[in-house]
Amino acid sequence: MLGLVSALTRTDTEAACRPHRGRGLGSTGAVASGDDGIDVDAPGTTVTGNVTDHNHDLGIEAVPGVVDGGGNHANGNGNPAQCTNVAC
Repeated sequence: MLGLVSALTRTDTEAACRPHRGRGLGSTGAVASGDDGIDVDAPGTTVTGNVTDHNHDLGIEAVPGVVDGGGNHANGNGNPAQCTNVAC
């Protein structure tokens, strides 16, 4: 999923941004999604360098055990936490 860009207006990008166990998710953009910008449901997935701004809920919602590869950015999302289990 490296290089995937999901800059969709008011569209839920969760299904497009769910990597499989052991893979990485990086350099992805999710802007103005109808829910979370990116959902990461697989522990062990590395999440690096994603921009997730102005989504309805969280920028990045990651389950415990996801590896924070750094460089993730979230701003202006509906949930003031911005991200879970990775730094944004």
